[in-house]
Amino acid sequence: MNIIKTHMHALWRFLKKFFKKFQINYIAFGIFLGISSFFWLLNALGKIYTLTVPYTVEYQNIPKNFAAVESHQQQIMIDQTASGYSFLKYYLFDTYFVKPIDVSEYVTDTTQKSHKIKISTLEFLSKNHSELFEINSVNPHEITNTISKIVQKKVPVRVNLDINCKDNYGFVSPHLLEPDSITLKGAKIILDTIRYVYTELLERDDLNSSFSTSLHIIPIPGVKFEKSYIKFSSVVDKKLFHIIEVPINMSLVPEKEQRRISESFVIVSYAVFSSDYDKSMDTTIKAVATYTKNAKKEKSIPISLQNIPKGITILSVQPSELTYFNFEK
Repeated sequence: MNIIKTHMHALWRFLKKFFKKFQINYIAFGIFLGISSFFWLLNALGKIYTLTVPYTVEYQNIPKNFAAVESHQQQIMIDQTASGYSFLKYYLFDTYFVKPIDVSEYVTDTTQKSHKIKISTLEFLSKNHSELFEINSVNPHEITNTISKIVQKKVPVRVNLDINCKDNYGFVSPHLLEPDSITLKGAKIILDTIRYVYTELLERDDLNSSFSTSLHIIPIPGVKFEKSYIKFSSVVDKKLFHIIEVPINMSLVPEKEQRRISESFVIVSYAVFSSDYDKSMDTTIKAVATYTKNAKKEKSIPISLQNIPKGITILSVQPSELTYFNFEK
């Protein structure tokens, strides 16, 4: 620590001797530097430069209930030559780089739903550009836009989903959207192309319970939304799996034919959500042998299930048809 202090004191003594030896008049130096910089700037501003400069074309006096489809502001690039003074004015004053277009000159009949504006950029600048600048080239060569009537339209909401349930769980009912459609407001020429609006992506994995969340709607340029989000709800429940024996109702099968059939019941496997399950479901399901006159020819009798309770998903029926163990010719 003492060594550090000793070195610091030595450095301080050296600096004091240095500034004492070379007395510098900082005020005089600052004045000289300022005058030199001023004359340098005057000289630089007097020179001629060629630069590519961005300008903003602004659509003004748009009739009520109309809107610019592309944008009410567009950018053009002008390669131009001028003195440094002219370019300095460009960067200091907004009026030098905002070029207005009076839309009322192009939209004379407001009963029409859309109006196309198409102007040569050079022709437009010949009336709206300072004579201090010499134009070398422009981009784009034409200024185009469409002025369209503002309308409203109601469209359905589509949800971007990537959601999956955990094993033995599932979605009990269709997903709920609140609201499921929204009203849009914007240029008719744009709304005519819109059939749906879409939400941001919702990703969930291994769901084992119901949930709800807010989802933002993906914006569309130039279109106002009634709402910027919707409420998304999904009901998730556990699946129960059951296997039951169901007696076969043979009342439609002639007695003579019944003697040639060995099966008297079918094995039915089904799935049901736990919230929908009731023990009476096992006895509600009925199996019926649907006998027809072609049964002999087809050598089998189909089995159909009836009285299937709501909420049940039949997974399999074994056997699915009855076969004769001895066929008569």
